[in-house]
Amino acid sequence: VDAAGNLDNFEGQAARLVSINKAVGLLGGATKEEALRLDRARVPVLAPLGFRTSAMSEQLFTTGLPPAMQGRILAQFLAEKIPAAGTLVIDPRRDETLAVAESFRRAWTEAWSKRDERAEATPWNEIMLPKEVKHAEWAAGVVKEKAKTIVFAGTATDFEALRHAWGASAPLLVYAGDDGTWTPREQIPAQTIYLATAFALGKESAKALEFAKKYRAATGEDPDVHAALAYDNVRLFADVLKKAGPEKADKIAEELLKVKDFPGLTGPLTFGPDRQLRRPVFVADGTTAVPAVVKKYDP
Repeated sequence: VDAAGNLDNFEGQAARLVSINKAVGLLGGATKEEALRLDRARVPVLAPLGFRTSAMSEQLFTTGLPPAMQGRILAQFLAEKIPAAGTLVIDPRRDETLAVAESFRRAWTEAWSKRDERAEATPWNEIMLPKEVKHAEWAAGVVKEKAKTIVFAGTATDFEALRHAWGASAPLLVYAGDDGTWTPREQIPAQTIYLATAFALGKESAKALEFAKKYRAATGEDPDVHAALAYDNVRLFADVLKKAGPEKADKIAEELLKVKDFPGLTGPLTFGPDRQLRRPVFVADGTTAVPAVVKKYDP
């Protein structure tokens, strides 16, 4: 069903599917709010989210890239590639962003200590994004710091506006917002952008490349992380449903918790006891239509 972006519809349609159509599980919930509404139907839900809240029940399983993992992978990658701290821009209004920032700080310190136990990690210069930001003016102040790298933990809308304000003079940019929320609408010469994502294409990703080929043939478009997660979620649910049996809806959650090394598009998928899916994570080139693999990190 199509909830048409209305939160009340998510809850109402989910209840109808379960009570009238006898659905034994639900796929969907691209935001926390949507997933929580689906969760009220009291059947297993596979949501392409990475961020869990205390309000989510044990029936809700999340399959996206967790913010904490995103922050950790980006810090590890930058510590390997550019061993000098830069500027970390944080939108303090979002719980997901704060989780990314906290994980990034911790992982940067750990990665640095592995390189040289005697050296103390240089901290990143942290700047909070104002609530009512004038992007062009504010962006000019950020680059005055002359950092070689800017990691942006915020929304796609703010990042797009800021990268245009920085233009070709921008240092290395890293997008640390929600996975799949930002894609380059247009190329800006001389800009280099990295991001962490659950789906990227590389020469060694035979299964993902084949999926992308079939997806383009069927839709005329390139697949994004949302398409990849949806594909994996449907396959996961179908596999679990076969094991649980169509008349045993109460067993589906139990079977989901048993999922280990399921053959996903990008590698093995395993649910942890926290009901969050462990999956490979990619640092990718963010300037291409479909993010291209720069480095893969196994779960």
